[in-house]
Amino acid sequence: MKRMKKWALTLAATALLGSFSTPAWAAPQQGFYINGEVDRYYSITSFVKNFEQALEEITDAGFGETIYVSDDATGATILEVVDEGSLFDALHELTAGDFEANGYTEIDENGDELDLVFPGAELGGGDDFDVIDIE
Repeated sequence: MKRMKKWALTLAATALLGSFSTPAWAAPQQGFYINGEVDRYYSITSFVKNFEQALEEITDAGFGETIYVSDDATGATILEVVDEGSLFDALHELTAGDFEANGYTEIDENGDELDLVFPGAELGGGDDFDVIDIE
């Protein structure tokens, strides 16, 4: 009976944790994440309104260092899009490893810096869970 209770609790905990990792709850925001020395995040609106600044930062960082995240939380680097010849062919599921661990400075529509965002943490990066024995 104890063993059955452990399995039931393990299954329930797994289902609960699994529901927290769905893209609807924990997904990076749509936009452009520039890695390297830049570490900036532009939403689609801020990217369009600050196009020259964003383009310069993307060029400085490199196409392989700039990740586009779509509205369904899939993404690709600009280099992957160029190599594939199509945004839709390049999009793939993202992992915490795709992003810088130290975060990205969000840029608003006026080009001003806001708080840091941590898209890798939203995908489960940096979270350590301890296994506990429930009796």
